[in-house]
Amino acid sequence: MMFWEVGHFINQDLLKSERVIYGKQIFATLSQQLQKNYGESFNVDNLRRMMRFAQRFTDKQIVTSLASQLTWSHIIELLLKFLKLRLIMQMT
Repeated sequence: MMFWEVGHFINQDLLKSERVIYGKQIFATLSQQLQKNYGESFNVDNLRRMMRFAQRFTDKQIVTSLASQLTWSHIIELLLKFLKLRLIMQMT
């Protein structure tokens, strides 16, 4: 649930749901600060995954249910499957 909250915060408060150029700089800075305080789980790649998680699953109630049943590794796997499916759909 915490990873969804972080992704939601980045999407809604830091980037204001827009893909902006300075977003890359935000990722690096935010990642460094979070890793310093909370550990390696907050590397840049994981921050991007957290954002995708919050974008894909917008309903907090569903996220709460998912988080109680799946590990972060399972959720990452789901996100990868969504990405692959989207790529396949774009190619057809």
